[in-house]
Amino acid sequence: MLDVYPQRAILCSREGEEWEQLAVFKESMRPVMEDLISHSWGGGMKERAAYFAPLLKHEEETLRRLAHLEVARAPYPQIRKIEHAVSKQELLQFLANQRMVEWHALYILLLAQMADEADGEKIAQRCAILADYHLTTQLSAWLLCYLETNKEQAISNIKEWYFSEEARSPQEVGAVMQALSTFGETEYRGDVIVFYSDLLQSHPEVLESVLLDVERWSVRELDDDLKKLVENDVSLRIDLKQRVKKHLNSGVVSEPDARVEQFQYWWLLVPTSVLLVLTVSRCKRPA
Repeated sequence: MLDVYPQRAILCSREGEEWEQLAVFKESMRPVMEDLISHSWGGGMKERAAYFAPLLKHEEETLRRLAHLEVARAPYPQIRKIEHAVSKQELLQFLANQRMVEWHALYILLLAQMADEADGEKIAQRCAILADYHLTTQLSAWLLCYLETNKEQAISNIKEWYFSEEARSPQEVGAVMQALSTFGETEYRGDVIVFYSDLLQSHPEVLESVLLDVERWSVRELDDDLKKLVENDVSLRIDLKQRVKKHLNSGVVSEPDARVEQFQYWWLLVPTSVLLVLTVSRCKRPA
């Protein structure tokens, strides 16, 4: 292959006597590939995100996509700290490309960090359209962006759009709860807890989502609401009642559900088939 394409390189690994080809890449990618192989980040997603953020505007498309995957899976508080990874013009051009809509989430969140007043109005309009037409494509990301740019208005509208008399699909409600949960990872957790308190009283079907955050955040402010819900709502699932009672009786926070950390940022990622690209960042140097 290298005889035909001398400008490319092959990354291989060896286990025992067997060699396995992991990736073929252009010579221009060699410095980054060598960095990936030499670093032992392990589970350090913050460090990985900081390394890859500048590559979001790399001239090599493969590197841009790899950078996107790495930064998008970072914890949201880390994404909020990324500055000038791409210009606003580049960001808006990317969001205008509907063929890449499954990749939009990260750029929507980056937009929240650089949006001006005019951008804020467009973000609110976009969220209103999603609500009016019951759309769920990147709904979590857009609602989180709305919360970041106009918190008070966003909270009011989210209540009106998704928790009024109009029926909403489980997919819509799930996306809303995911946006609220992620917003609770910021300094605005108190606002989210107040929102949760209102929801527990009017929409007990969100209990499971709320309970995951109660356990993960080690908060007790919702104990009274949880107690009333368990005592008064006979339709609650038995397993949820047991979890709530365990939490209330323990005096300490229950062990978080293992699914929370695993899927906390699932909505930021592109289709799982693309994640195969990440294999190259975890390979060992060939012996």
